[in-house]
Amino acid sequence: MKPPPGLSLPQPNLVCKLKSLYGLKQVSHNWNQKLTLELLLLGYTQSSADHSLFVKKSASNITTLLVYVDDMVLTAITLLKLML
Repeated sequence: MKPPPGLSLPQPNLVCKLKSLYGLKQVSHNWNQKLTLELLLLGYTQSSADHSLFVKKSASNITTLLVYVDDMVLTAITLLKLML
């Protein structure tokens, strides 16, 4: 990685090393915030009873998404209208 503008290095050929995100304490919080924002933009609503549950309803489908850390369970139900 090239050093950012304005950072002076003692030698011209040095590079910067990236720190792994997994070692940082705020990573899981940031990941959850980003995921929640994207799911809301996709039309999901977040459950007030369980903030890890997201539901998206349409006229013919119900989709639920349950999030635990970085694992997800996705279920979809298609509603059929029976004509009698």
